[in-house]
Amino acid sequence: MHEENKSKPEGKKRSNETGECDLLLNLEKKQRHNLKQNCSFFRLSISGEKKLKKILILLEKGVEDSEFIYPYYRFQEEGFKMDIVAPQAKKEYVGKRGISFTSEFSPSDIDLNDYDAVVIPGGHAPDRMRIYPHMVQLVREANSKGKVIAAVCHGPQMIIEADIVRGKKVTSWPSVRTDLKNAGANVVDEPAVVDGNIVTSRSPDDLPDFCKATIKLLSTKR
Repeated sequence: MHEENKSKPEGKKRSNETGECDLLLNLEKKQRHNLKQNCSFFRLSISGEKKLKKILILLEKGVEDSEFIYPYYRFQEEGFKMDIVAPQAKKEYVGKRGISFTSEFSPSDIDLNDYDAVVIPGGHAPDRMRIYPHMVQLVREANSKGKVIAAVCHGPQMIIEADIVRGKKVTSWPSVRTDLKNAGANVVDEPAVVDGNIVTSRSPDDLPDFCKATIKLLSTKR
């Protein structure tokens, strides 16, 4: 009787040990998963060194809020670090619908060799951005380096200013289409258009197609 009572704590100890082992295994699996998630922000360069996957998103006063927010988070889901660039660094800009965004960098802070793409949201922002030569030059230089240029709604105003649409098949918000034609582009009315390294879309309603087309194009360049 006395011996039977002794055996019970031993069984409980073995049960606890098994539970602790299971817990450790689960923690290890979770850590491996987290490590895999963290590593998604990196890609290997030709030399074998890890290189951060990064996208620039342009900002100015009057940006169409949804066209800034949707790509900003959607591309992060794909493992890209999003950097916000505006005419001035560390400045607050209010969107068309009243949301405040703060820039991180100005064009002079940017080395385009570190980036995979430039995203240009619409609204009133592109019309304001294009009066700044350093913002326009950033887009022009990104194009010359073969980076993906993705512009939605009024965003193509910036690629017109950078003179990179000549001979390209593109789309935009209806009021920008005549300007695109005058800049030498082949304008169509489609949700998302890809021509070479340039992706364009018409409006906020096209954001899912816009992001999907941009992500697909980026996947071919890694």
